[in-house]
Amino acid sequence: QTALLLSLFGLAIDPALLPASQLREAMLEAVGAWLLGPAALRPRLLLVEDVQWADPATVDLLTGIFANLPPGVLFVLTARPEFAAPWGERCSMMTLGRLGAADTRQLVTWVAGNKPLPDEVVQRLAARAECIPLFLEEMTKAVLDSGLIRETTDSYVLDQPIRDSAIPATLYDSLTGRLDQLGNGRPVAQLAAV
Repeated sequence: QTALLLSLFGLAIDPALLPASQLREAMLEAVGAWLLGPAALRPRLLLVEDVQWADPATVDLLTGIFANLPPGVLFVLTARPEFAAPWGERCSMMTLGRLGAADTRQLVTWVAGNKPLPDEVVQRLAARAECIPLFLEEMTKAVLDSGLIRETTDSYVLDQPIRDSAIPATLYDSLTGRLDQLGNGRPVAQLAAV
C-alpha cells in the first residue's frame, strides 16, 4: 500500500505493473486504508468538506470508505443541498440553515476583532452575504479593508452613508479584491491555489 500511495506523487512503483482497472481499485483501497488505519486505536473524526466539487474518483473513494467504516470513526461530509449522495439512506443528513440576526452580528463582530460595526453596515453585510457564514466573513473583511469605516477604541463608526457598491457583490469579487491587494504576491497565491 505504501508503494501505491507514493506512486500517486510519482515517487514509487511504475503504474504499468498493474492493469489500469486493478490499479484504480488498488489506489482507492490504499488511500482508504491509510485514512482509516489508525481508527482501531482510538476514536477518529474524518471530515471532508464541499463534496459537491468532488470528481468521480473522489466520490468512489468516499463510497469505499463509507462501506468499510470501522467502529469509532465519525465520518462527516459537507455539501450543498443539490449534491445527491450515492450512499443515500445509509447516512444521516442534516440541513443547516442560514445564520439568524444574532449569530450574524456575533460573527461580524468576531471578524472585526470583537468590536461592533454600525447596524447599517451589519444589515447590508447580512443582506449581501445572505447570512451564509463564509460569505459574511469574507465580505466583512473586505469592508474592514476598504477604509469606509473608522476604528475607534471600542467599535467601528461610519462617517458617511455606505453605498451598496462598497460591499462586494459576490464571494469571488471579495476574494479577487483581496488578491489584488497582494501586488506581486498574487501570482504566488494563484500558483499555490492550484
